[in-house]
Amino acid sequence: MESINPYAIYDTLFVGNKLQRYIGDFNSSEVQLFCYFSCLLSLYEGNPTSFWGYKFIKNDLGVPLSTDVYNALDCLLRNNELEKIDNYYQITSEGKSKCNILSELGRFENRNKYLEAACESLLALPIGYIRNSIISDPIVRAANNSSVRTLVDEENGAVALLYDQFELLKEAINSQDADLFVPAVTWLKYLQLPKEVNQDAE
Repeated sequence: MESINPYAIYDTLFVGNKLQRYIGDFNSSEVQLFCYFSCLLSLYEGNPTSFWGYKFIKNDLGVPLSTDVYNALDCLLRNNELEKIDNYYQITSEGKSKCNILSELGRFENRNKYLEAACESLLALPIGYIRNSIISDPIVRAANNSSVRTLVDEENGAVALLYDQFELLKEAINSQDADLFVPAVTWLKYLQLPKEVNQDAE
């Protein structure tokens, strides 16, 4: 039996709870998308790639995913903390209670602002727009042009490019606010700029 990553469990519950509030039931690819986006926002604040606690790879379609998140979905389903109808999930009352309890623990509390900002981008942008932006980020774009499968890894040269991109973003918005909503939405919009403007995403 595969070990279950506690960070992936928490992130899946948190993201699922938010998606349910904003868009209704949700599928596994949507959970993967916002877990990955949250991980990137932790890099925005200068955290090392190891901070997130689990890795992402690209699938055959060039989309980021984590096997830990897939395993977390299965575990939560078995524990009746999620329920599944066709290919869509909903969080049960047990799942919401578990999420609330875990959110107060120190090991998970420092992830909340990244998860929150990623999910709250749905208040400003449609999910399709967010998905298209994320698969245009420097890490995914570089992976699609190489044999690299692991995405958020210090040995991946595209991560350095992402750090540089985030430094430019910090200078551009010049925000002293600890809230990450504005940087998150601004970056998503930047990634949708024409290629001749978005030089760093090449």
